[in-house]
Amino acid sequence: MQILIGAAVGVAVGFVLCYLTVAGKGKKLRHNVGKVLEEYSRGNVLKEMDTTGYGASDQIILKPLGALHQMLKNWVYQIVRSSSIISRLTQELNEDSHASLKEISQLSQKISDFSADAYQVSNDIMEAASISEELSSGSAEIAAAGRQVQERTIKTREVVDVGGEAIEKAIRVMDEIGQKLEGTGDELKKLDQMMNNITGMSVKINKIAEQINLLSLNASIEAARAGEAGRGFTIVAQEIGKLADESAGASSEISRVVEGIMGQMNTTHDLMESGVLQGHEGQQVGREARGKLTEIMKAMEEILEAIGHISTVTGEQSEATEQMATHIEKVAAFSRDTMSTLEQINGMMEQQNAYIEKSTQKADELYDISHGLGEFGGQFDEMLGRCLVRYSQRLADEIKMKGLQQVDLNAFARKTGAADFYVTDETATIVASSDKAAIGFQFPDDPASQAFDFLKILKDPKHQVIQKMQPRDLDNEYYKFAGVSRSDGKGIVQASLAMRDIPKFHIRMDL
Repeated sequence: MQILIGAAVGVAVGFVLCYLTVAGKGKKLRHNVGKVLEEYSRGNVLKEMDTTGYGASDQIILKPLGALHQMLKNWVYQIVRSSSIISRLTQELNEDSHASLKEISQLSQKISDFSADAYQVSNDIMEAASISEELSSGSAEIAAAGRQVQERTIKTREVVDVGGEAIEKAIRVMDEIGQKLEGTGDELKKLDQMMNNITGMSVKINKIAEQINLLSLNASIEAARAGEAGRGFTIVAQEIGKLADESAGASSEISRVVEGIMGQMNTTHDLMESGVLQGHEGQQVGREARGKLTEIMKAMEEILEAIGHISTVTGEQSEATEQMATHIEKVAAFSRDTMSTLEQINGMMEQQNAYIEKSTQKADELYDISHGLGEFGGQFDEMLGRCLVRYSQRLADEIKMKGLQQVDLNAFARKTGAADFYVTDETATIVASSDKAAIGFQFPDDPASQAFDFLKILKDPKHQVIQKMQPRDLDNEYYKFAGVSRSDGKGIVQASLAMRDIPKFHIRMDL
């Protein structure tokens, strides 16, 4: 493109100079036109000739020269604008393409990993479905076993209840036996008293027999003394003695029998007392057994209640397990569908990855082309920068010569056609400007700020700053900034040019 512009300018230069020579136009016009065209031929298409002081006949040259100048400025504007925007867009596209390629690769890897995990989850779900079916069957068996245990516990409770009634009956019988044994003991005590009385009577009989024997002996003695007359009485006395001996023997026998009976009665009494004591102990044991049975009954009631609750819960769990098995089966079906979908997504991701790789390659090619265009546009951008620096330096010199208050920045800006100018003090605060809204703005000491570069001028007055055409921090509009140090003191003189104003921008030969 630069060759094309150079060729067009060369043809125009040759034609104009030839025309001026043939037509015999004035030396001044030829000199100025030649100078301007020479600038054009070197690429400085922004150079503008001062057309004041020329007559109407000269317009035949000046008018097409002005049209050529405007056309070249429009070309510069379009080239700078296109190169700046395309460079930014292609850079963003290139970065986005590479980022997309990286992201799609990572996403593809994640989907592959997810597919592997999903496959494992699907297997786990199928295994869970099988376990759920077994659990459902086991829950049903547990519920049935719980019902059987409940029935057996009810029967056991009934048996325990019957046993408790039998124990209560045994306690009552033992109470009756104890009462009877206590009554028999009382009777034995009475019988013992009677035996004691019989023993006493036997003793009296023995004493009577002794007396009778004694009387019989005395009677025999007396009968012997009586002789023949007492022989009959002797026989009587002998019979009485025999009767007394028999009475004494019977009394002794009665005593022995009574002693034997009393011995048996004492033994029986001891046994009865032992039986009464054991009966009391049996009653106590029976009462304790009845208490234990009551506790057992209470515990069995609690067990029955717990078993009933377990049976209910197990039944509910069985139903829930069946529902869970159904849901798991649905989840397993969904998992199978998901696996199929993931396989399709993997295929689509591979295709998309291939598309993005092609797009990235094309973005790289476009970036290379835009880079070349940017280099070409950069020449004009650099030219604009040199113009803005030269205008800034001219303004700095004029401020030094006349004083800041005597310089009309608006008039100075109008000579450029489009540029704005800013003058700061030593604190980098704008104190004068062709843009009234900018007065009072202080350049921030922030490396992220677009104005930060100009603070270097305050530290080194010889330093000049020329920024590329770029989006402005304030409104994202494309602007070019350049600046130099003030000549009358410490401060900055800055010039700016909006990209949209390039067609109106002038590089006057008198500036």
